[in-house]
Amino acid sequence: MPSGIEIYDESGNLTVDRFTSLGRILGSVNTNGSSGSINHEGFATGQPLYFVYAQLANNQWAYEWPDISFSGQTMSWSYQSNITVNNTIVYGVY
Repeated sequence: MPSGIEIYDESGNLTVDRFTSLGRILGSVNTNGSSGSINHEGFATGQPLYFVYAQLANNQWAYEWPDISFSGQTMSWSYQSNITVNNTIVYGVY
């Protein structure tokens, strides 16, 4: 008999099993609207993932998402123009 986790939706369809890749959040960083980087040993434990959300000021419609890259245990982000806002990057691995 197989072992592991299995999760089904309300219709009885299998949605998660032992072959599903689930992510793990390692932390978050506030960019303060400027380029930067962080080092986290957790990046060595899987494939890096991230998502970004902007903290927009009133009536601020134009802004730039940061470019994000990974190298080893380092995540870097950079802005290519001066239309930046304070972003939060949530990062992890799967």
